[in-house]
Amino acid sequence: MTLPCRISITLLILIIVGCSGGGGGISLVVGDLSGPAEIPEGTTVEFGIEASGDTEITFIWAVEPAGFGDFNGPDNPTVLYSAPEVHADTEITISVLVNSSKGSPVIRSISSIIINTDGSTGPDDDPPPVNHSPTAGVYVSTVEVEPGVEIQFFDDSTDPDGNDDIIQWEWDFSYNPNDGFQFEDGAEDPVRVYEAAGNFLVQLRVIDSGGLSDMLDDPIEISVVSIPHPPEAVAFIDADVISFGNYVKFHNISSDPDGPGDLVKWEWDFSFNSDDGFIVENFEKEPYIEFVKPGVFDIQLRVTDSTGLNDMLDEPLQITVIQDHPAAAYGGTYGGSEDDTALGIELDPDGNLHSAGTFEGEVDFDSGWLEYFLTADNKSTYLCKFKPAGFAVIAATYWDSNDFRSLTSDGDGSLYITGRYYYSGPANYKGPYIRCFDTVDLSYWENYKENASGGSGGAFPWWGWKYSYAYYPVACGYNGEIYYIQYTGYVEYYDDWWWDSELQWWTSYRTYVEDWEKMSLIHSMNNSQIWNIQLAYVSWISNSSPGISSMVVGVNKNGIVLALNEGGGIPSNVIRHIDWDGAPIWEIPYPPGSYRFNMIKSDADGNIYLIVSYNNGVSKISPDGEILWSIWSGADINDFHLYEDGSFITTGTFTGSVDFDPGPDSTFKTSKGIESGYVSAFGPDGNFLWVETWGGSELDSITSNSVCADDSGTIYVCGSFSGSIDLGPPWESDMHNSNGGTDAYVLKLSQ
Repeated sequence: MTLPCRISITLLILIIVGCSGGGGGISLVVGDLSGPAEIPEGTTVEFGIEASGDTEITFIWAVEPAGFGDFNGPDNPTVLYSAPEVHADTEITISVLVNSSKGSPVIRSISSIIINTDGSTGPDDDPPPVNHSPTAGVYVSTVEVEPGVEIQFFDDSTDPDGNDDIIQWEWDFSYNPNDGFQFEDGAEDPVRVYEAAGNFLVQLRVIDSGGLSDMLDDPIEISVVSIPHPPEAVAFIDADVISFGNYVKFHNISSDPDGPGDLVKWEWDFSFNSDDGFIVENFEKEPYIEFVKPGVFDIQLRVTDSTGLNDMLDEPLQITVIQDHPAAAYGGTYGGSEDDTALGIELDPDGNLHSAGTFEGEVDFDSGWLEYFLTADNKSTYLCKFKPAGFAVIAATYWDSNDFRSLTSDGDGSLYITGRYYYSGPANYKGPYIRCFDTVDLSYWENYKENASGGSGGAFPWWGWKYSYAYYPVACGYNGEIYYIQYTGYVEYYDDWWWDSELQWWTSYRTYVEDWEKMSLIHSMNNSQIWNIQLAYVSWISNSSPGISSMVVGVNKNGIVLALNEGGGIPSNVIRHIDWDGAPIWEIPYPPGSYRFNMIKSDADGNIYLIVSYNNGVSKISPDGEILWSIWSGADINDFHLYEDGSFITTGTFTGSVDFDPGPDSTFKTSKGIESGYVSAFGPDGNFLWVETWGGSELDSITSNSVCADDSGTIYVCGSFSGSIDLGPPWESDMHNSNGGTDAYVLKLSQ
């Protein structure tokens, strides 16, 4: 006899017949399964089992290998089994499941051998294959993930009959043993995204082609947690090369994977050095920073999120700050224990500086370690000659005049100073003078009005009576001639009450004034009077407003230019052009406004530049009398220097925060004290270029004739200050303290 082959049981064919439950009684009693040990192939045999109980009993019969033969009456305690044809003795197992509504199910089994009675063998005689159960298996890309991030699941199941025998995959991504298996996906290697944080069990059930299935012994546990991410620091700038004193806007486009609201802190280091470490200088998100010192600067940004994670720029931003215009290079001060001023400054052909102003008491005019003392007669006017390097005094002179008005250079070695002498009398008579100095040795000639009764103390007759002065700077013309305006007035007074024609107000209340007359004249002279023209003669009653409120004279290549404010109330402003003999060429109105005309300059083409105070502007007028352009400033314009190419600089003082750019852009500067000084530069078309400022803790003063410049671009400014003043460049302090009430200063700006 051929040895029997044993086939492992992998599947029971279960036929379940339902039954109704019953009441109480004895438990289920099941006996042994009976049947033949050997069954000839192709025959039918009987198998049976005994069972008892007080409720209905069900019987479920099965054979292993599954489908190996048929049952007749499989829901009864006794069945007929028909054995199939076999090619070799084959062992089978007959099983029955006995169940009732009371008691636990009972399974009984018995083994039999189906006998090969005809002895057939060969390939076609092999028994049918036996199906084996698969084994579920999984591996996963990660078991810890953030919300919204994909997880890749990979099937790693196996089957003894070959892995390709697995034909079905069923996944439950939120498995709960209490709720049972919930099908969610049928892919072999699915991708899952958990949107919310939490812990999740994942169960897999695999099924093979024979219907056998298996699930994971231990479900996969997935932890979905919100993991904080570090931010990413990113920033940029619009330009990496700038001029010193300009502002740079830093654009911060840093991000955080946890959302833009998670960024809570921005820290900037504008002079980052890896050796020194990060030094916090600013906490703004997108700062707007002025770079005042030339050099190359690395800028680092550090951003921090709500969890404390931070990041810095991979590579620091780099800015190159160039010095493309002059800045403060050296400052000198001088003064005594009383009030001293510097009111005018000019260069001579040798490059030496000449400063003029007033002083009281004893003053050392050398701002360095040398000494050069002068002692005033009451309040005196001085002229001091300096070396441009260090401002060491070369020579100085002074005279008894406490009313300095202007300092002008003809560029050919002569300096002109105008002002007033004071004379004794019930009304403190004021008489005009003009002095012309040789810049080499400070020798001079002078013309002046000696007193109120008439006569001349100089080489030409001055017009005027009780109050007469050469108020505005002279204009240096051709052939050595100079032109200046004399401003003179007459006052009837009673009981020592009088009207001051310069200040334009009453010194005290008075009940009656007879008459007031004022004349303004333009003089042409060359050490002697050549001609003069009366510009205005106005007569009015009582304390009505005076006539011409301001006037200034200049020259261009074609003749003399006058700017006049005429009339009271809203002034009528007039620009007049006359030839060298005083004959009219043209006259144009200047736009209405309350101006004080300050000075007139001209270029080689005959264009005229008019500088006005109060409204603070510069106007360019063509040789034919057309106003080409005007610019207006928020700062006082007290002086003006014109370069050969038509560019120019202005200087003066300002208070508070002022925008120095008259164009569409803005360049704001803020005074350091009550009032600060400035130099502002413009191109030939009036376009703004740059501005430099300086100042002290109190009041700083800059008047007309307070700026000059040489061909190299070096600029010199003079002024007065009280308290203390910083004359250093924007990146470095250079403090000076006054010795008394006010002191004078001279400042050099160079590139």
